[in-house]
Amino acid sequence: MNASQNSSRFWLPALIVLLGFLHALVHALVMPPWGLLDEQQHFHYIQMIAQEQRVPVMWRDRLPGEIVDSIFAVKRHIITLGMSRMPTPEEFDAAFESYSYEGHHPPLYYALLSPFYLLGPADVVGKLFFLRIVGALLSSITLLLVWASTRWLWPDALFVAVLATLVVALNPERAASAGRVNNDLLVEIASAGVFACLASGWGQGTNWRRAVLIGLCIGVAILSKLSTWVILPVAVLGWTWASLFHHQLYRKVVGQALIIVTIAGICLVSVTTRNIALYGEPTGVGAFVAR
Repeated sequence: MNASQNSSRFWLPALIVLLGFLHALVHALVMPPWGLLDEQQHFHYIQMIAQEQRVPVMWRDRLPGEIVDSIFAVKRHIITLGMSRMPTPEEFDAAFESYSYEGHHPPLYYALLSPFYLLGPADVVGKLFFLRIVGALLSSITLLLVWASTRWLWPDALFVAVLATLVVALNPERAASAGRVNNDLLVEIASAGVFACLASGWGQGTNWRRAVLIGLCIGVAILSKLSTWVILPVAVLGWTWASLFHHQLYRKVVGQALIIVTIAGICLVSVTTRNIALYGEPTGVGAFVAR
């Protein structure tokens, strides 16, 4: 491989990743404060872990005054929600949005962002935009994983890696999500990690190390958002297929599949046990809907 090819292997994905980061960054900076429907609840989850070292309990903990004051100051209901007027303080206090209702989600994403909350500016809106910028930067990990995945699957087809990564980087819906404070960011990264593990298994062969990695990626996804457990059966099926494709011994195929299920299962049980203790059912969604 000549010097120009070596250079393109680095600069081409680097440029696409930079483009994707800038795309997400534009959304992060241009979008009005509290632009996501429940961005203030996601933000408060991070704030509580950073300041009180605990997670919010749904329908018990309310948004603090500094966040509520900021919502009124930026006229969120008019600018973001398109309402004709702002609610009165009494109307807001009586509404469900005055509560920190994202407490049924697992805490991993919020715990990872809590140090950045402490590093951000003193005011609430400044911290919000700082966390958005951090999220836009972290979303670049997804693009690196997409690039790596396509190179493992199609090592002789550079255009496939370029096209696939560009599609993700330039997707406006994805960039808008990456530029807001919400736990879907870590779900996206973890899901891309699962796909990358499967791609490496298909392209380079399955082994115990990759099985552990795919289990950990699924576990991270579950610890970010419980509904991502649906990735598990699909990933196990894809891993088994890749193992058989590379003529792995059956006992290794079964053993590696069990490793994946065990790691993900431990994470799944920990989240559902917590929700049962707090909300009386495994998902916490029932308590949310009942309200």
